Amino acid sequence: MACHADLFAPDATDEEWLEQVVKDDFVVLTMDGKMVRRRAIQDIVMHSGARLLYLRGGSAVMPQVAQNFVNTQPRIERFLSRRDAPIIVRVSRPSGSAGAIAVGVPGEVSLYMDRAEWERRRR
Repeated sequence: MACHADLFAPDATDEEWLEQVVKDDFVVLTMDGKMVRRRAIQDIVMHSGARLLYLRGGSAVMPQVAQNFVNTQPRIERFLSRRDAPIIVRVSRPSGSAGAIAVGVPGEVSLYMDRAEWERRRR
């Protein structure tokens, strides 16, 4: 595991750091919903064979997002093991979010985009 700030300059573009971490075979985590909707980012993910997890935080604070990731990790691993890369996966918080997260309720894991969906959108 590595943090963006440990590896890249603060002004590194999404394209720059994403291409590098994919080469290092990291699973990419982001809370940036705008990033995952950008065509250039989707193209990098699909061309490189990346696995990107979009952690939907909404109004949640970072400790809640992190705890939700920990609570949901078994579901995430199962989801990724059943699907081939490249893939963009949405990780959502459970209902009743803050309280549910605090007591260990896992969030939901769903497909945001795979290669077939990416190709369909490019037509």
